Amino acid sequence: MIFSTSSLVLILASLFTSGWLRRVESGSSFWEANCQTVSPSRLHLADQHQYMSPSLGPFFRCETPCPGHTPTRSLPWLMHYQARIYCRLSLWGGGQNPASSNAALWIGTFLMLGGLVTLLFAHTLMCTSVCKRELCGRSIFQLTGLSQCAADLLLLSGLFVWPAGWGSIPVQEVCGASTAAYQKGNCEWSKSCHLHSTLTNGRLFFHLLWYHDNLINVTY
Repeated sequence: MIFSTSSLVLILASLFTSGWLRRVESGSSFWEANCQTVSPSRLHLADQHQYMSPSLGPFFRCETPCPGHTPTRSLPWLMHYQARIYCRLSLWGGGQNPASSNAALWIGTFLMLGGLVTLLFAHTLMCTSVCKRELCGRSIFQLTGLSQCAADLLLLSGLFVWPAGWGSIPVQEVCGASTAAYQKGNCEWSKSCHLHSTLTNGRLFFHLLWYHDNLINVTY
């Protein structure tokens, strides 16, 4: 149960962060030039906050707004290294062309979301196994293992499908117009390696599935 809980927490933390792809920038010159057209009179306030390049994840994307400007449909995030960050849903704006890339982005995101929901269900079954050994005439361990296997397949499928939608408008707004399917354009993988964390914990759930299968053979 300890391994399952820790893996679930790490996967949740990895997927719901924006630090997967980050725009490659040598400094804040591009941001300052863009802010000159938005609020030139307030640009001097930028010295009070550090700038962080835009970042993107499966569910959220974050950016440092221009001084005095609040991005639409976004929420203020925690101050990170004194940078003022606002985040919103990654899929916002994904209804525009190109339709095929947007569809892949939506499918990949919802596959990962379905995997998370299935993981939560599997973890609930695991907690229930402390008190019950059967549910609806089936072994609780077998149901837990099958749920974890289905969750892993959904998560891995989402991780492979999501990059196919990198040519969509939301990704281009962060990584530039040179993005395409499985081509991240002017972005790089974040050093925090949230993708690696998700894959590693997914493998751990497969080991837990093997453990549950052996436990069923011993118990019954």
